[in-house]
Amino acid sequence: MMSRRLSVPIRIETLLRRAARDETFRARLISDPLGAARSAGLDLSVSECTVLGALPGDQIARLVDRLAAS
Repeated sequence: MMSRRLSVPIRIETLLRRAARDETFRARLISDPLGAARSAGLDLSVSECTVLGALPGDQIARLVDRLAAS
């Protein structure tokens, strides 16, 4: 089976990858995605903030899991 590459903005992908390695950060990203981005020191664009802020926690968790598995 061929896997599809996850296509998200690079700074959001950076957050997801960090969450895949760090359980504490993962929990923060799921519960407060914009706060987690600020605490990581990432300067997200307005569109990235809009996308990240609109993602439900369960969807963020699935994205983190997909990246962790790849």
